[in-house]
Amino acid sequence: MIANEFNRGSRLMIGRSHASLTCITIVVMVAAGAGGCDRKGREYAQASIEAQPGEFSSYYRRIDTLRLEVPDATPLIRVSGLAIGPRGQILIGDVSESNVKWFDRTGRLLRVLGRRGDGPGEFAQPRFPRFSADGRVFVADAMMSRIAVFDSLGRVLKTVSLEGFSPIMGFAVLPDGRFVLTGSASAEDVVFIADSTGRIIQHLLRADRTLPRAGPESPFWRPVTQHWLALVGDTAIVASTLSDSLWRVSLLTGQIAASRLVVPGYIEPVVLHEVSRDFRAMTEWTKSFHIAATVLASSSQVAVPFVRGVLNYGDPMILAVRSGDGPWRALSGAPPVIAVNGDSLVTLEHPGEVAVTLGFYVPVRR
Repeated sequence: MIANEFNRGSRLMIGRSHASLTCITIVVMVAAGAGGCDRKGREYAQASIEAQPGEFSSYYRRIDTLRLEVPDATPLIRVSGLAIGPRGQILIGDVSESNVKWFDRTGRLLRVLGRRGDGPGEFAQPRFPRFSADGRVFVADAMMSRIAVFDSLGRVLKTVSLEGFSPIMGFAVLPDGRFVLTGSASAEDVVFIADSTGRIIQHLLRADRTLPRAGPESPFWRPVTQHWLALVGDTAIVASTLSDSLWRVSLLTGQIAASRLVVPGYIEPVVLHEVSRDFRAMTEWTKSFHIAATVLASSSQVAVPFVRGVLNYGDPMILAVRSGDGPWRALSGAPPVIAVNGDSLVTLEHPGEVAVTLGFYVPVRR
């Protein structure tokens, strides 16, 4: 069913046997304006942000490409997450192969972390690879709701289980070893902080009270509703799959800034009255609205691709982008963006080909 496709999250599919490729999405936010409180008394602000339309090629230029070494014995099939470390090393999660590929800054494959299974260092859905400041690697498994920790040589150090927390929809590591997560551990809140043992110690965001624009009112939407997460310093940036609403949550004060991103051409999700068992009919239905597929951000670059379809690369997409303190723009013709790294948008060039090449784009000085 189509709900299962959405619940797996954003995916990039690469390789000989995969002709249709899944798109990855990006989100970031800024908010100011009118205020309010949620049911727990936490304050938030609401605002509308107008994005200006344009063509991607008019605002971004490619400055570099990087071809990754992908041996036949360790193919890269379906990218479920990408992280770039301080020395340029790259982690790519692959949910099809149930492992994480670790590359150096030249694209050379250094090692493969994990395999399919439920033992230490094994995965079902390794969707969130992350580098820590001390050289360790953290990988969150969305399906098994646990975190595997590896040392700088790829050796398994420990596994952290999140009791009662499933699935993991967003994941970040704080410098002190705590984790920031989005998921469904509570029916009320969607952003959480867990300590290094996996115990939930703080609830930060109740979406139904801070939503500038609510999602469709239908029980059929609940299985496909997710909240994505990006971490910039002490701020968690959050977006919902079925809304053009964006949140910025302070991890220090708990203050919430909520905003609606007004994107030219954005099509709201339609109410679903019944679930069809015809996969083709469901696929066509999903092309009738836009959906946000993930959240990516840096301190200087934010972007939100709104995709129509089942998150395939061929589906229509609007890439909402904000560079620095400039205006938001809604750009057409953008390549699939899979990460934001400093001033650069990291893209997948020529999706569908056996050779896996990353592209790096920076804003055009105007």
